[in-house]
Amino acid sequence: MANINQRLQSSNSASTSDRLRNKRRLQMYLKLIDLYSQHECLWMENHKDFFNFALKENLWEEIANQMISPLNPIPNVDKWKRLIHILRYRVQFEQVHQQEAKFYNQVDELPRKLCYSDKFHFLFKHMFDRKDQSLQPSTATMPLDKSEEQPQESLAAKCMRMGREKSKTRVSFSHKLKAMESLRNRRRSTLLLTPEAFENLKSTGKKRST
Repeated sequence: MANINQRLQSSNSASTSDRLRNKRRLQMYLKLIDLYSQHECLWMENHKDFFNFALKENLWEEIANQMISPLNPIPNVDKWKRLIHILRYRVQFEQVHQQEAKFYNQVDELPRKLCYSDKFHFLFKHMFDRKDQSLQPSTATMPLDKSEEQPQESLAAKCMRMGREKSKTRVSFSHKLKAMESLRNRRRSTLLLTPEAFENLKSTGKKRST
C-alpha cells in the first residue's frame, strides 16, 4: 500500500512539473511572438526596411536581450530566429491542414489547435491584405485612353497578324492572269534552244547518221 502511495505521489509530482514546464515554454513562445510582431520589417515583405539587414540584425539583438531569463541568461540571436521560424512553420502547416479538412469535410478529425497560433494573426492579416491589394485596380495605373487599354503587341505577333491580313486581301483577276502568263513564259523559256545550241544539235545528228 505504501508503495502504491509513493508511486501516485511521484506521478503527481511529475505531471505537475510537466505542466509548469509547458506553461513556462508557452509564456516564452508568446513573449517572443509578441516582440516579433512589433517590428514589421522582420516579417512584412513589402516594408521599406525589409531588405535593411543591418537594421533587422539590431532589432533581433534587442529581442534577444529582452528574452533574457533565468532559463536563458545569454542573449542568443540565432536561437530566437530559429525558434520563430519553427513556430511560423507549425502555424502555417496547421492552416494548410485546416483548409484541407474543410475541403474534405473532415474538420472533426483535426488535432487540437496550437496554443500560440492565434498570436500569429498579424501574419495572416498581412497576407490577406496583400492579396486584396493585388486584386483591386490601382487608380495610378489605370489607362487614360482606350488605345492604352489594349495589351502591347509583340513583334512576332504583329508580323503574323500582318501576314494574315495580307493573305486575306483580294487579288484582281487581271493580276492573276498576268501572274499565270509570266509563269508560262518562264516554263517555255526553259524549253527553247539558242541558235548555237540548235546548230550543235544538227551537227551531232549528221555525224551520227554518217
